[in-house]
Amino acid sequence: MGRLGERDRNAVVLRFFENKTAREVAVTLKINEAAAHKRVNRALDKLRKIFSKRGRDADRHGHRRSGDGELGAGRAGGGGQNP
Repeated sequence: MGRLGERDRNAVVLRFFENKTAREVAVTLKINEAAAHKRVNRALDKLRKIFSKRGRDADRHGHRRSGDGELGAGRAGGGGQNP
């Protein structure tokens, strides 16, 4: 979230962390409702790209994804520590 611009971050926080409707996001940000929808959607696209790149970078460094979607060291339980 810290990699988003302030306006995008505010829109996402309002919409998903504070459970505001698009109309409420629009009122709070002083934009129209269509612009609020667009801002949230664009911010989500940016986050997807950030996380997608993060996943590719982790894969390049020898990390594999464990079954629960978390990055691990290739084994269930992750962490790469010996039992």
